[in-house]
Amino acid sequence: MKKLSILGVASILAVTTFGLAPGNVLAADDQNPPADETPAPSEPTGSQAGSLAETATNPLGNLVQFQMIDQLNMATYESDGPSNAFLVQAVVPVKLPFENVPLMITRTTLPLVTTPNLGPGVGRHTGLGDLVLLSLLLPKLDIKGVTIGIGPTFTFPTATSDFTGNGKWQAGPTFLIINMKIPMFQFGLLAYQQWSFAGESDRENVSKLYLQPFMTKHFKGGWYLGSQDVPWTYNFKSDKWTMPMGPKLGRVFKIGNQAVNAFGAVYYSPLNDGASEEFSFRVGLTLLFPK
Repeated sequence: MKKLSILGVASILAVTTFGLAPGNVLAADDQNPPADETPAPSEPTGSQAGSLAETATNPLGNLVQFQMIDQLNMATYESDGPSNAFLVQAVVPVKLPFENVPLMITRTTLPLVTTPNLGPGVGRHTGLGDLVLLSLLLPKLDIKGVTIGIGPTFTFPTATSDFTGNGKWQAGPTFLIINMKIPMFQFGLLAYQQWSFAGESDRENVSKLYLQPFMTKHFKGGWYLGSQDVPWTYNFKSDKWTMPMGPKLGRVFKIGNQAVNAFGAVYYSPLNDGASEEFSFRVGLTLLFPK
């Protein structure tokens, strides 16, 4: 299959994340919206800092976000030397014209990947990875403090190197549940499955399950401490798991007039699927656009 150009990838990212009809993002003056539709406050000061931080760390929060993450993998199983992944991610809430399903959250991720040394004759490679689009529909629930999201996820073979992507079109279902019944504390599970259905015929088919249990404890001043934001994976083709684990520390504050979410994390994965990261550092900066 012909590789997409960088310009083509940028166009897909722009259309997918920001090519929404004007007015689709929830407006702040909606009358008495449900809890899962309440727009985040625009000023992260005092008690509002905690409120904005809780929305920013909620995968189903009604908040436009543009996130930049860099993950440095100091050790990779069965490979030599470090590797790196720089992720650009956009999260956009979209208002829907349905009473029972009033909101959809879209998350689009595009990585720039540098591989470890893959051995003699192969070496290291740097290139764009595969673009992943995740969409979650939020149905109304009668359970206070609990929100679920259900929808599809898609992977587009935008990688510019055979070593930075799978070369396959992929799709599958996504499910997320988050519990916010305890003040200043969130926990839940994100799960999605991907199957390949088209792509380069000489590349291996994909069947992979992603599971991300998470919990976040919030503190005064916009500070929070949470679990890893990297999913565990099970590869049905190789019958192997990856299971990165570690703490994540962050804070929501303002730089001038811009609300941001900055965080750092360190992860260790005790399981080896043949190509997974063993020890990683991860830092991120998210631009927040509350109503």
